[in-house]
Amino acid sequence: MEMFRLIDWLMRLPEGLELAFCEELMRLEEEKKMPYITSIERIGRQEGLQEGRQEGFQEGRQEGRQEGRQEGRQEGRQETLREDILEILEARFGSAPEAMCLKVREIDEEPRLKALHRRSALVESLSQFEQEL
Repeated sequence: MEMFRLIDWLMRLPEGLELAFCEELMRLEEEKKMPYITSIERIGRQEGLQEGRQEGFQEGRQEGRQEGRQEGRQEGRQETLREDILEILEARFGSAPEAMCLKVREIDEEPRLKALHRRSALVESLSQFEQEL
């Protein structure tokens, strides 16, 4: 095939032979389920793949950093809510039972923590708060 590419590049076939040759070449490519790729095309594809990999790697790193920052912020908000809940309960009712503190620390859904944060300021007793856990 490389020889063919060279010959095809160096000289042109008469129109009738060129058509027949193209048909035969397409039949061979289809039969082998693989089009012929010149060395220049291979180099271009390899360079494209390498550039694509580099771009993908850089995009992946950037996405990972963004996701990490988002997760870190979310975990920070959740931890702050947990601490605030326990501080409010302690300020209002004295120390909270350790089992209750553990339950609060195990919660990782932010909407639930926000609701419990509000409830910690409004409940009338520790037992009432514990029922809402």
